[in-house]
Amino acid sequence: MRKTGKEPFFVFTPQGRKVIGNIEHVGGQKVLVKKIDRQKHFHKNFAAYGLQAEALPRLREAGVQAVRLLVENGEILQASLDDLERYGFLRQFGAFGEQVFLPERYWHQVRPPAGALVQLRLFA
Repeated sequence: MRKTGKEPFFVFTPQGRKVIGNIEHVGGQKVLVKKIDRQKHFHKNFAAYGLQAEALPRLREAGVQAVRLLVENGEILQASLDDLERYGFLRQFGAFGEQVFLPERYWHQVRPPAGALVQLRLFA
């Protein structure tokens, strides 16, 4: 892992290699942290967020235990890899490749550390 504590994580898409987030240590566990825009990354028909399917076994090998989504509206959602594997379902999306979708009800809202909101408001 780099000195910043963040390790870029990439996937292979039909267009080539793409960084989708960073592996970070959060609350004593390794987590894939991914910034998203709900308009682009939330599949309305499925009411689910998707992730490249080929990433799951590689995340597991890297010791990652959860995926955390930093939504553009400030919301932070997290799901365990176990839940992604247990409750997720696969769909093929041409340009994006095979995706595993996890319904929104399995993503848990995470509260930011106290002071994080105050700090963000200073720059708004």
